[in-house]
Amino acid sequence: MFERFTKDAREVVTGAVALAATLGQSHVGPEHLAATLPTAGGRVADLLAAHHVDPAALTAAAGGGTHGGILSDAEVEVLRSVGVDADEVLRRIEQEFGAQEPTRPSRRRLRRPLRPEVKVVLTQSLRQAQAMHHRELRTEHILLALLAQPAPDPATRLIQSRGLTYDTARSTLVA
Repeated sequence: MFERFTKDAREVVTGAVALAATLGQSHVGPEHLAATLPTAGGRVADLLAAHHVDPAALTAAAGGGTHGGILSDAEVEVLRSVGVDADEVLRRIEQEFGAQEPTRPSRRRLRRPLRPEVKVVLTQSLRQAQAMHHRELRTEHILLALLAQPAPDPATRLIQSRGLTYDTARSTLVA
């Protein structure tokens, strides 16, 4: 399937893998794809910019709200739900072990498994391309597949919060 991707679409996927590595995350998710879309340039980047989607905010959303690179938002919520002061736990961890900074990935560390949701998004991207009678899979198709997710990731929800829905994106991209 990857041979049908345009150069820009390939860069979105490889950029998503690199972003996950930079963020210190073990798997690549749809949020990493969404966060790398503005870097591809072209119509999708223009569409995101027109809807005031901040690339830095997408990257932050792709970070999964990791607290100091130690705990995810979900883990912090679990701690808080049982009455644990998560901020104090994080402070003590950082005091004892030092702050965790994401490291720059080496070439060997760029391999990250794709979460099943990414495979679904890429398959849906291919279906979007076929429905539009395109021979190549482009960044537009990735954006549309992300926006069509029944349970969108945090980065895609950020895009949608700026008024860019599947219908508005598709009508703009088809025009």
